[in-house]
Amino acid sequence: MSDAKCAILALTMVWGPFLSLVSAETPVPVEPAPSWCEVLTLKAADQLPNQDATARYLLRDNQINTESQQRYCHRAILLNTPDAVQEFSQIEVWFEPSYQQLNFHFARVIRDGKLMDRLATAQFRVLEDEDQRESYLYSGGRTAVLILHDIQPGDVLEYAYTLKGWNPVFEGKVSSTFYTTTDYPIERQRTRVVASASRKVQSLVSHSEQQVKERTLEGDLIEIVAEAEDTAPYFSESDTAPGEDPFPRIQFSEYSSWSAVREWAQRLFAIKMELPTELAEKAKKWATMPTEEQRVIAALRFVQQDIRYLAVSFGRHSHKPNPLDQILERKFGDCKDKALLLVAMLRAMNMDAHVALVSSTEGGDALREALPSTEIFDHAVVVLRINGRDHWLDPTFPLQGGPLDEIYFPDLGYGLVLADGEKDLTRVSAGGLAASSQQIEQRFDFPDYSGKGTLEVVTTFRGDEADSNRSHFAAYSVGQIQKDYAEHYGALFPGVQIASPIQVNDDLVANTRTVVEKYHLFKFWESSERANNHLYATFQPEVIGRLPHLPKTRERTTAFASGGPLHCVELIQVTMPTDWVFGPSRAQVTDPHFDFKLESQALGNTLILRYDLKVAGDRVEAGQTGNYIANAGRVKEHLSHRIWVSKARVTSAGKNENPGVGSGSKSKKQRD
Repeated sequence: MSDAKCAILALTMVWGPFLSLVSAETPVPVEPAPSWCEVLTLKAADQLPNQDATARYLLRDNQINTESQQRYCHRAILLNTPDAVQEFSQIEVWFEPSYQQLNFHFARVIRDGKLMDRLATAQFRVLEDEDQRESYLYSGGRTAVLILHDIQPGDVLEYAYTLKGWNPVFEGKVSSTFYTTTDYPIERQRTRVVASASRKVQSLVSHSEQQVKERTLEGDLIEIVAEAEDTAPYFSESDTAPGEDPFPRIQFSEYSSWSAVREWAQRLFAIKMELPTELAEKAKKWATMPTEEQRVIAALRFVQQDIRYLAVSFGRHSHKPNPLDQILERKFGDCKDKALLLVAMLRAMNMDAHVALVSSTEGGDALREALPSTEIFDHAVVVLRINGRDHWLDPTFPLQGGPLDEIYFPDLGYGLVLADGEKDLTRVSAGGLAASSQQIEQRFDFPDYSGKGTLEVVTTFRGDEADSNRSHFAAYSVGQIQKDYAEHYGALFPGVQIASPIQVNDDLVANTRTVVEKYHLFKFWESSERANNHLYATFQPEVIGRLPHLPKTRERTTAFASGGPLHCVELIQVTMPTDWVFGPSRAQVTDPHFDFKLESQALGNTLILRYDLKVAGDRVEAGQTGNYIANAGRVKEHLSHRIWVSKARVTSAGKNENPGVGSGSKSKKQRD
């Protein structure tokens, strides 16, 4: 991502905005750089590097002053190609006007050794964000866009600006991360923090050889600086496993412990926990249920189902929840609102429940390897403690079924539980993984060899798979889903027609869903170029056919996401008018990360193929990639099955002539 589209990592997590509601053009806010900044100068033109990249950062300078709550950003980019001009000629800066002010210091071009101002002719607009609107997230953010005139290949574009003000929710404390690589080479970069010595700001360099230096300034101030030259571009490997974040970066924080971060968060969540009358009556009713598990599930499903997800995160409410009565009156809330509401309802029934902060991106041990920080968390959930066991619950999930022990919760590594006495991060107890599975049965029935027949597909979802399917049917109409399913099978078997509407059976208590589809087939057989006197049809599993997951980047230095844990069973049953000539067979491929089994047999005129795949975890370490890929390749050899019949049998459909000429089933690799 271009650094011209600079995210404010120092203040809070900011997603790339989708912009709308264009404001009228306004004058560019301009003032000199703050006196506390050290403004770096560029190299002379004859010292510029070779044009060996689309673009090259000649300078990338970030500075923070914790006392004045300012961030200074200075960039200089050598634009070697028209594509680079296209990418960098619009400078975008995200800010929140309720607590921040943006000022540019300069925007200029060096061309043929001459310095030319571009600020005076630039167009400046402030655009209102629709950041994450499709995910029902709204903030008070704006994006300032500086549109530069007359930028050409070969130019050096240089600009600088300062953002004044921090979100008051952070109480004036620094908690910042700066990534120190981009998609382009960086000639020189610096990260500088000016702070009061009494803050005791810590620094942590990750995946980088940069050295951090500290020196004393006038008064009580100190300066913390990290510099580097000739930094190569960094391109992340695809399909990175949870918790794998190899991006070079520097983190600054004045929090001495996770306990200090917890105390900050507890102040935000120190909201009156007395339930509004309507909720108090519900909690009183639920408290009469026979078991504690039933009470928990009743409260969880109420928050998941009756309080819709919508985040209106302006100013302090980027991290501070709303009052309970307001959440109930609106009937909507974001993760922190819904978590607080569920905790209040569980406590009203005398349960030990707490809000917990987690990161949806920093899984594994990533949090434990980072400095204590307020910026690292992006989600709020609930921890319920029953008989010494932690149950992690996410009230933002769509309606979840099943017993308490099987309710799904992902393995997010570690979280910060907002309970008195908690001094460190708590290991997340992932839930419901073993209970999640999917079974697909495809039942083909052909009364003769004409190619006409029927297909019935019965899919059974359990656990989290049932939750996901339930959510899918809630988001789309049954008609749209049936159309999509029919198009899928139509691509496999031309001439497919829907025989009857989709049937759905949902057992919320057991968290099992069954979806039944029925189709008419008219053109089952395909012609063979190698055997003119035969026709064939190919069968392969729907889901397992796309597994095990293979990484796009094969030669790796980081672990990749294997797509697990998961368990999928697929049955293909093919009934023909005459008996099969086919003996039973078995195949198995075992890997430390998955186990695959195939069983095939013929029972009279019915061929049965049973595929079973279990993926044990969610990651494959880099050193095990080669062996994993080789074993996954062995699985692929067993997935496709082809049956053959003679054209003579097809043309004599219904007569069942030549019963001794049976259809065989061999793997595609064996047959072809």
